[in-house]
Amino acid sequence: MSSQPCAEALRSALDYDPLTGLFRWKTKAARNTRVGSIAGRRDMRGYVEIGFQKRLHYAHRIAWILSNGPIPDGLVIDHINGIKDDNRAENLRAVHVSMNNRNRHRPAGSNPVVGVSFEKARCKWRADIKVGDKCKTIGRFDTEHEARAAYVAARDLIWPELATPSKEAA
Repeated sequence: MSSQPCAEALRSALDYDPLTGLFRWKTKAARNTRVGSIAGRRDMRGYVEIGFQKRLHYAHRIAWILSNGPIPDGLVIDHINGIKDDNRAENLRAVHVSMNNRNRHRPAGSNPVVGVSFEKARCKWRADIKVGDKCKTIGRFDTEHEARAAYVAARDLIWPELATPSKEAA
């Protein structure tokens, strides 16, 4: 989405509550909307999208624009806690795509734990971390919990900006 909606136009159509992350319509946007009703719907990936000026816009991007101004070129808006529909102002930050990818809370594959995999041949849990374009093995562990803790410790050393009190090693 290269074009960004204008903050003034957004403010004339939507009320944004930065404490809850919810949007409400100020005007009748379409036949099926009412003034004061919650704006937006969840897409298939879990993000909230809002139809505005004949286009769908992600609510987290709108929230950023209303709270901070235009999104800087080359940056994306990241949900700090990884919850895709949590559009509170304090949960959003502008980052490079690579940082956004590091903040994924669930990997793309079938393993539910980022940075941890099971080595059948050794009967051990392995913790790996990607730095630049290289994958580094942190170590091999007897339990998944130990491997996850090692991954989180390494991640927090390499990228302290990803360390948050809500992220646990469990």
